[in-house]
Amino acid sequence: MGLTSDKHWGFLGYSAQRIYDTEADIVTYRQFRQDFPHFGKVARQLQYKNSYNFGELLTRRRTSHSALALSSGGNTTYYPYVVQSLDTLLEGGETLGYAITDTTPKPATMAVPVNCPVAVCAPAAPCSPPRSAKARVCGEMLSP
Repeated sequence: MGLTSDKHWGFLGYSAQRIYDTEADIVTYRQFRQDFPHFGKVARQLQYKNSYNFGELLTRRRTSHSALALSSGGNTTYYPYVVQSLDTLLEGGETLGYAITDTTPKPATMAVPVNCPVAVCAPAAPCSPPRSAKARVCGEMLSP
């Protein structure tokens, strides 16, 4: 069931989507944001082998969103972007660790986000960041 706006914005999209790839035998499930200004942005994605209910979990991604307010001449436009994504690294149904990616708008133009991989983490170990990034703790913004 889709969501429509009571503020005359029209159709705002669906809350979730389940796609079954019969060739690969993989089910992809996505949950979407339905709040302003993040309409239609993916909040969570899961992939399963064989079945959504009983299959092996292959991938899990959660995203955290924000919006940049751009004002000009008394009007404000909101530029939504992904602040952080958390990928759970899985193998054989077991969690091996997490990969965190931070995204920040470019300071010069504020028009296009830049993806900055920050860390790869193991469940019981501290994160090991790339050389150019600061160390972070897994789940700082999102919990696994």
